[in-house]
Amino acid sequence: MTGSGLGARLKGRIRAMSSRDRRALVVGGLVLLPLLGWGLVARPYVAAVAELRDRTELEASLLERERAVLRQAPTLPARLEETRLALSRWEARMVRTPNLPLAEAEVTSLLQGLARESRVHLEEVRAAAPPPGRLPPPGLAPIRLSIRGESDFQGILHFLGTLEEEALLLRVESISVQPAPRAPSSQGGDAAPGGGEPGAMMLTLVVEAFAPAETTG
Repeated sequence: MTGSGLGARLKGRIRAMSSRDRRALVVGGLVLLPLLGWGLVARPYVAAVAELRDRTELEASLLERERAVLRQAPTLPARLEETRLALSRWEARMVRTPNLPLAEAEVTSLLQGLARESRVHLEEVRAAAPPPGRLPPPGLAPIRLSIRGESDFQGILHFLGTLEEEALLLRVESISVQPAPRAPSSQGGDAAPGGGEPGAMMLTLVVEAFAPAETTG
């Protein structure tokens, strides 16, 4: 059927309608026309404008970042050097040995030296296992030692202060300070702490140092 024939039939059907039906058809067309215009023309246009606005804002943000980098370019070498120095200082606080047994021996020797300076008599320094389920810090291998020693209160305070000020990174995990066990007096009098030294205290603590994760066991 040709287009002219279809148009003629459509006109015939419209003419056959009552005036009321024709008015309803016209009103329906007037209602649908804006909806069709929105769906076919306005809505795609609004979406395209919104997409263009988002892309423009993104490109403007990227451009501003590039300009900020260019403004900071003269200071980048100095800032890079500061970062390198900070990393070097941080690495200097790690234990640098090829394996963990040597690392434990190095930390043990350090703790013994600090204890002598503080007049703390170390009775035991041994490796301590980490608590169940604890994961090491990323990129680091912890060296965990349990320490037991004896001194007066001032000596223990000085020892703890040297641990805090030591260039090597040392983290105290737990600490206990109690009066030292009393030994029987040789003269039959009252028992004296620490083999006869009054004011002796017993120190027990767990301390951790750190080595790079590539340090072998």
